[in-house]
Amino acid sequence: MDAHGPAVAIEPLGREHLDAMVAFVRANRRAFEQFNEPLPAACYGHQRLRAMLAACVDEVRAGTTCCLVARKLCGRAIVGRAVMKAWQTEPASATIAFQTDRLHLGAGVASALVGALIDVAERSGVGHLDAIATEDNHASLHILEKHGFRRLDEPVRMRLRRGVVDCVALRLSTDAQPARFFTATA
Repeated sequence: MDAHGPAVAIEPLGREHLDAMVAFVRANRRAFEQFNEPLPAACYGHQRLRAMLAACVDEVRAGTTCCLVARKLCGRAIVGRAVMKAWQTEPASATIAFQTDRLHLGAGVASALVGALIDVAERSGVGHLDAIATEDNHASLHILEKHGFRRLDEPVRMRLRRGVVDCVALRLSTDAQPARFFTATA
């Protein structure tokens, strides 16, 4: 990271990223499943992952999802990803999730991705963003709270591969105008 942030480009997920995203997802499976609902093992095959990611690209084009990738400036490797999905239209609301690879933890990549999602949400008219993080995912909680997310009183329990875990629900109210959803990208 330099004085201006991490040395990555934040870009909307496109078909040109599919193979690099497959590599990212496969390389970061264990870390992902520690804090998220695990995917069935069959989903981690190259063709299956590529098809799932291609469907995400289609959702981006349809305007119901915003998926961003953090790509190293000196290459094509993906080092982080973030997703925002619309879940309610009145008032306009969306959920977000994000992940970086282990080599880029603490380097500002996740914070840059969350900031970019917030910018897209505000430009697209999303009135509030919701996120869920496990209570022991201190890094994610810190990033979300740094960006203005506030903890909700509602406890959340999720079943993960490691068992049922307590989670924290968070919400950010934006200064967005009426919803157009994700017509603008990072």
